[in-house]
Amino acid sequence: MEHNFIPGVGTLGLISAVGFGVSLYNQTNDDILYKDMLNKNIAILVDSSVQIEESFCKENHIFSVPLSLSYSSADTTDSNSQKALLDDGKEITREKLFSLQEENKSFKTASTPLGILTVKVEELLETYDQVVFFPISHGLSGQYASSLIVKADLDDQNKFHTVKTTLCVDATFFVIKSFINNINNGVSTEEAVKIAEQEYHTCDTYFGVKNVKTLVNSGRIGKVASMVLNVAHLTPILTVDYSDGKIHKVAIGTSFKKNVTKIIKCLEKDYEGITLNKETITDIRILDGGISLEQKNYIREEISNAFGFAKESILISLVPIIILCHTGEGAYGIEVKTNTPYSRKV
Repeated sequence: MEHNFIPGVGTLGLISAVGFGVSLYNQTNDDILYKDMLNKNIAILVDSSVQIEESFCKENHIFSVPLSLSYSSADTTDSNSQKALLDDGKEITREKLFSLQEENKSFKTASTPLGILTVKVEELLETYDQVVFFPISHGLSGQYASSLIVKADLDDQNKFHTVKTTLCVDATFFVIKSFINNINNGVSTEEAVKIAEQEYHTCDTYFGVKNVKTLVNSGRIGKVASMVLNVAHLTPILTVDYSDGKIHKVAIGTSFKKNVTKIIKCLEKDYEGITLNKETITDIRILDGGISLEQKNYIREEISNAFGFAKESILISLVPIIILCHTGEGAYGIEVKTNTPYSRKV
């Protein structure tokens, strides 16, 4: 069965828990409330660091703009050799990205071109009273700063709001769902934005990678550090922290299975004094950056054992292309949203 996802946000999205085919977003009574956004005349804008199913976007007036990226041979410093692309689901696909990375192409990522962002906001304000933008983490990109430039040029700056996000991938989807509920419960747009910014502190994300080659090529890990890791056959475990919205290396491991165990232990440690289970975790996802069916099932089994979730209830999301530019094929992770902020300090 084939389903559509919002253009520019991703070519695929949630993977079904059992058969690993693309699944529909399961509508609940709470989801029906999201349709009240129709009466609020507010548009939500995201970028390609998050993937949201198209049907959900249509119901809740969610639109997207593409981030941008460029690539060149990893062994060249000639800026003229770089080829620029938009992460719009058309100019670059996962398969093409992985193929180029195999050819030792080095990728750099960047904000949405200012002209594209400006035009999109202006177009939306012709139809909606307000636009609320959820960009990629401000610690990973200049996207947030670009949005402030757009805002400054508007005749009525009160019509455009940007959430100062500190994460990406499904965390933004989790926060958007809460944002919509707050708006529907009568919270003002300004206050709902402030709440959303704080709510990222209840989202926790960890990534593992297959090897460090792409992290080095993208500049996320230095060559000296990579040599040490390669000699010892180690790979890093990464997180994006609420304090600064940046990527941090928090642990190292020797194998996929050991890294999954470490990721779960990191999550448990982040919520010291709180038992993570179905009562305290409101959303949970496995992040798939090109891993095998066996690896997906292994992560699902470990999550089920650790947190008590039924295996069939644990969904899998594809890692967005803009993130895979840095992690490379074979990345994997776990992302949770809880009902309390985590206590980790990096």
